[in-house]
Amino acid sequence: MPDDHVAVVHLLAALNDSSATIEDIDALVSADVSLSYRLLRYFNSAFFALPQKVDSIRRALIFFGVDLLRQWVSLLVMANISTKPKVLMQNALVRARMCAELAKLMNRPDPDSYFTVGLFSVLDALLDTPMAVIVESLPLSVEIVDALVNHSGDRGAALCCVCAYERGQWAKVAYAGVDRAVIGQAYLRSIEWAFDAASGL
Repeated sequence: MPDDHVAVVHLLAALNDSSATIEDIDALVSADVSLSYRLLRYFNSAFFALPQKVDSIRRALIFFGVDLLRQWVSLLVMANISTKPKVLMQNALVRARMCAELAKLMNRPDPDSYFTVGLFSVLDALLDTPMAVIVESLPLSVEIVDALVNHSGDRGAALCCVCAYERGQWAKVAYAGVDRAVIGQAYLRSIEWAFDAASGL
């Protein structure tokens, strides 16, 4: 894996460490001037339409919370891999939103973890490295790892459903008994959301 890709994995690992405090995340992001600038510019874009300006990483942490900030910083870190087509990040955003939508439809307790599965599902393509190798360096839960590597568990089932819809494999579009028309509506909402989210990147 090239050095710049190793750096990406290390940063994602630090961001997703469940023991990291607000102070840890603040220090990590603030240490990277370029990342801090892009993150603040993104948070102050029309996509978020915040009632007041976010002018520091600490303020962003207080406003969004650690978990949500982890997601958005991870997104920006991944989007910064400039050698890859932008469609990969579009796919990541659609998958992330769609997985979270499916989780919410079934009242799953942790839809954010489904978002993470969808977002990270393109890491192997972004980094040209097998997913099983990448997740060894990331402090992810067993459920998320199983979903990413083996497409197993409920999160894996959600990801399989999203990927099947993405590829037009209609016979495989299924998740926990959710009506296929409802899945289709969720997919269209996810595409619209992803388009808006990507416009600020």
